[in-house]
Amino acid sequence: VDPDALVQALPVDSRWPVVRDLLLLLVTEQRYCARARAALHRLGSCVGVRSAQLELAERALASQLKAELAEAQQTQQAQQARARKSRFKRYAMIGGATLVGGTLIAITGGLAAPAVAGGIAAIGGAMGGVMGAGAVGLGAFLATSG
Repeated sequence: VDPDALVQALPVDSRWPVVRDLLLLLVTEQRYCARARAALHRLGSCVGVRSAQLELAERALASQLKAELAEAQQTQQAQQARARKSRFKRYAMIGGATLVGGTLIAITGGLAAPAVAGGIAAIGGAMGGVMGAGAVGLGAFLATSG
């Protein structure tokens, strides 16, 4: 295959889009290295695309990728902050419920332990999951030991 015949067969107005699309393909497939860049520049010079035009496209693509990376990092940081806040609220609620239940048992001298245990079991059942099963088990133990 004659490369000059191939270049001549390619319309002038579609030469730059072919080189640009090849650049995008190499970058998205994570195959853009020094050898690929050199080959792309050589291909560009063969089809009449100036190196300056190709370098400008490289810079524009790099700045766009940097902006997208920064945005993704900000989103990830915001999600982590929300998760920390949610975890803290959950621990605070569990700690508060424990404190209130302990205070009630201490004030009543243990006479209200079966009622408090039933309340804990009800709250635990509403929470569901492992926490709920643990609270139900604790409530049953307290109800039978009172």
